[in-house]
Amino acid sequence: MGKMIPDEVDLVLIDGALDRRSSAMPGLADGIILATGAVIGNTEDLVVKRTMAEIEKLTLPEVKEAGLRKATKEAYLAGNGGIVLQDGNVLPFKTGTFFGNINEIKKVKPEEVKAIILGGALVNGFVDKLIQYTDIKNCYLIVRDGTRVFLDKRKLNLLEKRRIKLQVYNPINLIAVTVNPVSPYGVCLNSCKLVCRLRKELKDIPVYDIMSEEYFH
Repeated sequence: MGKMIPDEVDLVLIDGALDRRSSAMPGLADGIILATGAVIGNTEDLVVKRTMAEIEKLTLPEVKEAGLRKATKEAYLAGNGGIVLQDGNVLPFKTGTFFGNINEIKKVKPEEVKAIILGGALVNGFVDKLIQYTDIKNCYLIVRDGTRVFLDKRKLNLLEKRRIKLQVYNPINLIAVTVNPVSPYGVCLNSCKLVCRLRKELKDIPVYDIMSEEYFH
């Protein structure tokens, strides 16, 4: 992609949305601005709750332990991810389906598993099968980046109860959040309340309603 962009171009903007997560992939963008608002909820509380749930998944912590990071890279180079054992050895997955992955995980003693590395998306079905058919706990569950995590709150809680920690190989850099208090369905929320609530939750990440009157004085 870099060869297609002239040297004099300093900034490229990529349009995207929560349902087009590929736009936020770290390999494609150096940072993302998340757009949220009344389109995902009809109250300020609901918008904040759903926005924070998405941000939690998009900004999962990076794999930083040197040995585990090396093993994760090795598993991805093999193709489909794999299982990292406590001794550092990697068992590459032979299949790219989560049903196949579960069957391969079942063959390993739970106490020998240090991490499970997924090559594709992390979905509710995988977590259901992992909890139902294995005794895996006290380990890491690693995906390439936060755009590949499609779990609801219940599944996240199930992983937490098993002390299975979610991490990513490539972290996403969230640089700002924008708010639109008006939805296409006629819902009109309080812009100030939305912005203030999200600023309180996000602390160091800027939150704006760019159509607010304060920017037109």
